[in-house]
Amino acid sequence: MCEQEGLKEVMHKIARAESLGWVRLSLKESGLDTIPQELFRCTEVEELDLSGNQLKTVPPEICQLTKLKKLYLGHNQIKTLPSELFKMTNLTELCLTNNLLNEIPYDIGKLTELRYLSLAVNYLTTLPLSIEYLSKIEIASLRNNLFSSVPAGISKWIRVNNLELHNNQLKSVPKWIGELRDLKRLELSNNNLSSLPEEIVALQKLRELDLSANYFTALPSFIAQLGELEYLGLTGNKLSDLPLSMKGMKKLDHITLRYNNFAGTVPSVLWDIPTLGRVTFDSPNDNGRYCVLEFRG
Repeated sequence: MCEQEGLKEVMHKIARAESLGWVRLSLKESGLDTIPQELFRCTEVEELDLSGNQLKTVPPEICQLTKLKKLYLGHNQIKTLPSELFKMTNLTELCLTNNLLNEIPYDIGKLTELRYLSLAVNYLTTLPLSIEYLSKIEIASLRNNLFSSVPAGISKWIRVNNLELHNNQLKSVPKWIGELRDLKRLELSNNNLSSLPEEIVALQKLRELDLSANYFTALPSFIAQLGELEYLGLTGNKLSDLPLSMKGMKKLDHITLRYNNFAGTVPSVLWDIPTLGRVTFDSPNDNGRYCVLEFRG
């Protein structure tokens, strides 16, 4: 009875969307395992939320929604994507978070108006080079996949300001990372990194850099050249000291240092950073606990 009532409510929403020309339609968490064909008559819809269902496929008829700009398909069970999806060249936002994807078709490069793309929490090991044509992307999440290297096409995403690559298997950061000069937030935690390329200093708009849960034994001195950096995550590495050059950092406010090899001693250079407000550090008294040192009163 509950399923029948839920489907009845979905069909009622779809009917109203069609008759009233809705531009936004949410069928989020509606218990759907297939998309009703009636939905594709809602040709005025510009934003469609189908997240949190049990969808296994996306019907090719999706391309009938020619005005669609924002499509949310996260938290389903989708394994493959139809070629018709990539004919929807008006899309500016596409969310495929938390599905069962292990491959993205080459035709994704046709979605040249995308500003937001989430492929997070899937089983991806690579992306087609055609992603280089998605040069208008501003926010991208590729976290929680199986990437061992940063997909090369990202080097052309010159407008990206927020890039999530954490929880992968990355072994290195490519030198071309310095080409992404609009980056303000770069998430690289929970990978297999032990070094950074010096080209990263070109990211002069970068405010947040998270390198937590990697294999850094030393931090390069050029890290101090990231003049706009406000947050630096270093928890869970193998650091025993920090470079003296960091005293020249003008905007650093918060640094995390838990689970390293500092032997309970806060690195002395931190006391010389005038803007530093908080240091998250292992507690010297309680094993497994942490403390936040406030550097400003």
